[in-house]
Amino acid sequence: MFRTLLLFLVPKSLHDAQKKHKAFTTTKMLRRLAITEDRPDLINTLLKKKEDLGLGMDHLIANAEILIIGGSETTAFLLSGVTYFLLENPGAHQNLRDEVRSTFRSQDEINLISVNKLSYMLACLDEGLRMYPPIANASVGLSIPNSYHPERFMGSPQFTNDRCDVFQPFHVGPRNCLGRNLAYSEMRLILALIMFNFDMQKNLLMWQKRPLKVYLKPVPRNSP
Repeated sequence: MFRTLLLFLVPKSLHDAQKKHKAFTTTKMLRRLAITEDRPDLINTLLKKKEDLGLGMDHLIANAEILIIGGSETTAFLLSGVTYFLLENPGAHQNLRDEVRSTFRSQDEINLISVNKLSYMLACLDEGLRMYPPIANASVGLSIPNSYHPERFMGSPQFTNDRCDVFQPFHVGPRNCLGRNLAYSEMRLILALIMFNFDMQKNLLMWQKRPLKVYLKPVPRNSP
């Protein structure tokens, strides 16, 4: 009864979005199932264990829905934010570029394991998570600094009084995010490849356009 009442309170727009996402996931899952060769991805592991775990098509789609939301959009969201902050802070950008290019001699050396030794990159990602979290959070306590300084997570004396231990973007306790380590590895890998292969700069050619908020009121006309 209580669950039915909660579902009744969910807005129609959210129901429609969930249906659209499920249809999108179902299409991707069917396309993935059509691939017969062995592939080193998360779905491959589920397919190998589906009989042992009793996973039917509905279970596979439900798992894929979570993986798509939690393992793709969140990562892309944060990387876009970190890219913005790096371009706004040339010193941090240069430090990260130096770390990546001094650690690796070729792109072939960059993989999910080797990127774990990039300590400054981890600080850049953590500072990005602090300022631009992909998931909506509630801030409890005093206002947080609104300036991007990866050194905050590097033990810099300038930030000695910062309570970095309260920074928990993946939640805490038994219900914390299971994909935390995967997310960090994925973000490090993507950002390392970008920093190794490309020089980035802000687009200074076009004007920066802020949202233009306009209220459109229909013109009253008499019907013919």
